[in-house]
Amino acid sequence: MSESKNIFDNLPSLQAPKRAELHGKLDNFLSTDPEHITDALAWWYTHKDEYLRLHQMALDYLSIPDKLEYKLEIFLTVNHF
Repeated sequence: MSESKNIFDNLPSLQAPKRAELHGKLDNFLSTDPEHITDALAWWYTHKDEYLRLHQMALDYLSIPDKLEYKLEIFLTVNHF
């Protein structure tokens, strides 16, 4: 594989994970005992070093706005409450 001239193509954090590495981390995560948590974002932040890629995917998923909250925001904006 040749080195790209684009500096962003060679950053380690942007490189695709090795299949064995990802599989091992996912198996490790799925084999842990369930925990009672009240803040999923805080839990993922605490475990980001242990599950780096899963942490990134969880943040992407958990940061999707709630549809009800979004509809309420539009309602309040349109009706000037």
